[in-house]
Amino acid sequence: MSPGPFVIYKYRLDVGQIDPIMLPRDAAVLRVAQQSGEITMWVKLSLYAEKVARNFRVLGTGMQFSVPDGQDARYCGTAFVGVYVWHVFEIVSEISGPARPS
Repeated sequence: MSPGPFVIYKYRLDVGQIDPIMLPRDAAVLRVAQQSGEITMWVKLSLYAEKVARNFRVLGTGMQFSVPDGQDARYCGTAFVGVYVWHVFEIVSEISGPARPS
């Protein structure tokens, strides 16, 4: 990860669409959960690292989806909201995707 200082930010995500979020390449998703009835993702990042658009998608259990050729969907976490279970994936390039957290 880039040199500090570090911070943890939270991001709210929408179901079924791709949410582009400006984050450093090596920012690490720490947790996905519901907060106040919304799907929320907490991310650790360096305040001064260069940011790029990283794409996240929320899908319900049983929902089908596909990614374009040359891309992959990396699992980030699951949130339980009422009777629904939502899964968050980051859509990444298979060649130049962001570094995995250590």
